[in-house]
Amino acid sequence: MSRPNCPVCGSTKRLDNWHMDYLVPDGWTLPTTNTICLCLECGMIYYDNDRTQADYDDYYKTKYGYDGSLDPNRYVARWESDITAVCELEPDLDALIVDYGGGTGYIAQGLREIEYTRAISLEIGDDLPDNIDLLLSIHVLEHVYDLQGAVGNMIAHLAPCGGLLVEVPDACEYARYSDLPAIDFNQVHINHFTPATLDKLFAGFRYHAAYRLQAQLPGLDASMYRALYVPGPSAHPYGASRKHVQHETAKQLEKLKQVTDPVIVWGAGPYCMHMLARVPKVAARVVEWVDNDPAYRGSTILGKPVLEAPTTDYPILIIAQQQATGILDKIKRSGLANEVIVI
Repeated sequence: MSRPNCPVCGSTKRLDNWHMDYLVPDGWTLPTTNTICLCLECGMIYYDNDRTQADYDDYYKTKYGYDGSLDPNRYVARWESDITAVCELEPDLDALIVDYGGGTGYIAQGLREIEYTRAISLEIGDDLPDNIDLLLSIHVLEHVYDLQGAVGNMIAHLAPCGGLLVEVPDACEYARYSDLPAIDFNQVHINHFTPATLDKLFAGFRYHAAYRLQAQLPGLDASMYRALYVPGPSAHPYGASRKHVQHETAKQLEKLKQVTDPVIVWGAGPYCMHMLARVPKVAARVVEWVDNDPAYRGSTILGKPVLEAPTTDYPILIIAQQQATGILDKIKRSGLANEVIVI
């Protein structure tokens, strides 16, 4: 036996009284017997046999890839589901997204078609780039002999707040498919994850699931568990907030850059001050500031006074979040005829 320890928690305590035997084509490096083990410490289900990682590497390199399907499009619905998940979880079109073990490259190509400029597909064993924002591991880990080494390698190439979107067969659902008794207990799925054991694997690297989905694989008679794993609880809000703020403000900054005439800025809150600090040419065009907060009475910003109401007919520029509606109502009630620009 070459896998005496659980690949998730390392325990040697296991139930291993179930074996599945196979005929193997001459010269192939797959095992003829798999011992199906249940870790009594963490609940992981995994195969033990007389093969090594090198044996599996050789098989995947030289033999694996063709599933005998008469329908070449049978996985398209599944891949489209993955593309949709990426769009929901990573809104930044400039993020470095790597589909690791991407096979046909369908997912990366689909992402590029919707303007994700740095979506690429790599095969297992290829060198990973550094600072990956989102690494996809779609139906890969159930095939990987050395789980600790594989996950450690992927995490080592993530950006500081990067994440892994992982999808595997859901072992909790295997017994529901009575007409397909061994669809996942096959020769090459050497790891069988429940949501709890996959979460535990990543917890060992101080990553946790920020998103989870248990569902049937689109277009296929099988179930899957999909999760987004991100650094520990303190790092996730930081990374998620950074991406959200930068992505959303970038769109508004482009609108702000189109302001080329002198303006009155109404509402000098923190968000407005942040945005104008990013576009100093527009800040220099402010002829007066208007804000009803008493704290501003007698104050100036960039040498221009902060007033309670406009004194000129220049366009009024509003860069606000929660206060925008209130400012617009006040302008309407005041009967002002100034042009209004809302960012």
